[in-house]
Formats: sequence, structure tokens, C-alpha cells
Amino acid sequence: DPSEDYSDRKLALLGHMIGDGSCTPRQPLRYYTPSEEHLRLVCDYASDEFGVEPKVSRHTDCYTVLLSAKANKWHPNPMRMWLKRVGLDGKRAHEKTIPECIFGFPLAKIALFLSHLWSTDGCVSIKNDKSMGSITYSTTSGVMAEQIQDLLMRFEVLSAITTVRKGNYKPSYILSISGIADQVRFAEAIGVFGDHMATLEDLFSILATTDIYTNRD
Repeated sequence: DPSEDYSDRKLALLGHMIGDGSCTPRQPLRYYTPSEEHLRLVCDYASDEFGVEPKVSRHTDCYTVLLSAKANKWHPNPMRMWLKRVGLDGKRAHEKTIPECIFGFPLAKIALFLSHLWSTDGCVSIKNDKSMGSITYSTTSGVMAEQIQDLLMRFEVLSAITTVRKGNYKPSYILSISGIADQVRFAEAIGVFGDHMATLEDLFSILATTDIYTNRD
């Protein structure tokens, strides 16, 4: 039953694990975040939904969460088994994708998922002169960048993808929502969970007093 794998809590958890989780082969399941709010959500949801016992380590600029369940080959980690069912387990950052069934979900569930995904590798900022702002998402997965772009279209939010290459590193794909009308729709229909929400609300207040115009190909 897909509803068991994609309850609201699990959708939120999936957004965080896609963005800031580590599900690489033969390594413990981990989550990294600088945010205490994100930390609490992932620890609480992982514990409540899967019986996981999170072990938190605090570093200078972030928290590391070991999502352990006293697993062995006879009793595997239930959270890891869930991530395997939804196609995330064993995937490195550049291999991650959004499960196809999410594209058929109601808009409210898609918005919930995107708001939590955006809170990981997304960014909302306002220019110093308070004239306009930027809403972007960065990923090393080109497939996922296109998937996010597709999901945004469900809300009539247009975006553009730019490829950035640095030395021998894997390319990054920067998805940008730059149109004023598109930024307004993103703020109204999707939003961002956690730390970026206050900035998005400030940006929305600025945009509310700006003439909405279009200038795109």
C-alpha cells in the first residue's frame, strides 16, 4: 500500500533524507544538518515511524545523526528497508532521484514533500537593497533537478536549471525560481520548512508590493 510508505510524516522524512541523508552502500544510515529544528524532526519521525534509536553527535557547524536500529542480517534496519522500497537506499548524492509515484500525488502532498526537500539544499535570500530575492535549489543529481522542475510546474511555478562545474568535481545543477509571479506562487503554494521560512515570508512581503511582470522565453 503506497499510503503506508508515503504518509505525511514519511514524506517529510524522505525530503530530508534525499537532501541531507547518507544512504551509501555498506555504510551506516546517517543524516547531517546544521539546524536544530531539522534535527528534532528527523529524530522524532525516525523513532516514531521506524523504532530507530538516533544517536546525535554535535560538531562545530552541524549535527550528525546515526540512524541505528540494532540491525543485523536477520533483523534489518526498518528505516533502511523503507528507503530501499522507495528507491533511495544505496544511492550516492549524484544518483538520488524522487520516487516516480510522488508525481501522481495530490498537490498538498507534493507541496509538503517539496517544502521539506527545499529546507535541505534549497536557499532563499533577499538582496541588500530589499528590492528582490532569490529562490534556488542545488543538487549534484541532474535527474533530480529536472524532476523538481517538473513538480514545480504542477503549481505553475517556472524555473531554470544552470550547470556549474568546478575542477574535477561532479557538476552541480542549480535550479532557480526568478520570476516574481513564480516566486509568489512558490511562497503561497509550497513554502519552505524550518529556517528559511522567515526569509521567504519577508520576500513575499516585498513581492506583494512589486509590480508582477513576465520576461521569459
